[in-house]
Amino acid sequence: MLRAALIVLALALASAPAAASNAEQSQTLTIPQVRNAAKAALTQGDYRLALKLGRGLLIADPSDSDAHFIVAVAQAGLGQPRDGRVAARRAFQNAKRPQDKFFAAQTAARLSLAEKQYTLAQYWLRRSIDSAPNPELRTQTISDFRRVQNLKKLNWRASFSITPSDNVNSGADDTYLVIDGLPVLGVLSGASLALSGIVAKADVHASYRLKQSNSALWQLTGRAYVREIALTSASKALAPGLTSSDLSSATYEAGLVRYAKVGSGKFAGTSQVRFTLGRNIYARDPFSDYAKLSLRRSFTLTKTSKLSLGASYKKTAYKNAASNRADDYEIRADYERALPTGAQITTGFVLGQTKSQRGNTQNTSLTGYVSYGFANKIGPAKLSATLGARFTDYPVYRVGILLAPGGRQDKNLFTTLNMRFEGFEVAGFIPTASLQYYKTTSNISRFETDGASLSIGFSSNF
Repeated sequence: MLRAALIVLALALASAPAAASNAEQSQTLTIPQVRNAAKAALTQGDYRLALKLGRGLLIADPSDSDAHFIVAVAQAGLGQPRDGRVAARRAFQNAKRPQDKFFAAQTAARLSLAEKQYTLAQYWLRRSIDSAPNPELRTQTISDFRRVQNLKKLNWRASFSITPSDNVNSGADDTYLVIDGLPVLGVLSGASLALSGIVAKADVHASYRLKQSNSALWQLTGRAYVREIALTSASKALAPGLTSSDLSSATYEAGLVRYAKVGSGKFAGTSQVRFTLGRNIYARDPFSDYAKLSLRRSFTLTKTSKLSLGASYKKTAYKNAASNRADDYEIRADYERALPTGAQITTGFVLGQTKSQRGNTQNTSLTGYVSYGFANKIGPAKLSATLGARFTDYPVYRVGILLAPGGRQDKNLFTTLNMRFEGFEVAGFIPTASLQYYKTTSNISRFETDGASLSIGFSSNF
């Protein structure tokens, strides 16, 4: 502890009556005494005195975290949130103990909130959570984060992942093109075979609150999804005319959504009505535009179970096709239940149909799945697994000039193992990994595929 004396001039004069002698009064205090006097001034609400003492401490030691914190609280009390936030940031940077970092970051968050800098307030709440002294303060910080989220009109979330894959193009397993009921037609090109590479994805969602009441919420929404491919040298050798950009894709959307609380008793739940306009990009060029209307209704069946029903209609216009229209219809149901063990089970199905005069587009599909979230960690990871199947029937399907007998039928099995490493959380973000495997069988060999991939990324823990 510093033992050098800090000379604080005119302290007594600051509180003396106007009739006092004009002679200057001075007092010699040690650093600890000044620190205690500053804290006492804060407790008594004498923010001007606390500010002077805090600045005096910083003259003695510019890296004094306690002094920066005293200055921050004093400036907050004087109605100077911007300057106080800067001081709180310096207190955080210089703090050695976790609890000091926690309270400095919390102070910076509250001063940001006072300035209506909501995103900045959330940033500091995230910075504080790593140093929360106990579970109760951690829980309170998460609750504060969500309250600030509700104050913001503009919200956004993003996910990023990098995935090594042995089939980045959904290519075929077999070199030969075979259609059940017809002789061998030929050999597939290298670009049609399964190619290995790296898949990088970025998915950004944004929403802007237009109107909110106790029972309903209107929002403008936007989304940008980008998928980029980096082919391995082996894939480039197998398909020399194919570039990574040829396999790139993107989707951009803008929409309007209404959320509402509906029903009562056993039929209480929420509803969602969403209208979306979007564009798909493939190989850097516009591929299709679409408009979509979707409805969703959830029912809280019990304290531990929920049922959701949904339906949607999408109209698609393709850029480069003679018959460039398609109508997609979909209905779905999902059931969630929390088990007494703490595990979570979700199951559901999706029935879809596409009607179109565009070649090889019309189809009917049925998808079913079941997901299981484990109650306890296995090793360092919290696990959830999904197993599902999809059947798709194309009543009319042509390969070149040949008509496939009975059309095309695909059977797809898929499974995913998701891992969340909550013990490695940083600022509320945790590393995640997802191991995926799928296999498709078809009466047309071009669509006989299988592939495995491992996605690595980060996600928010609240």
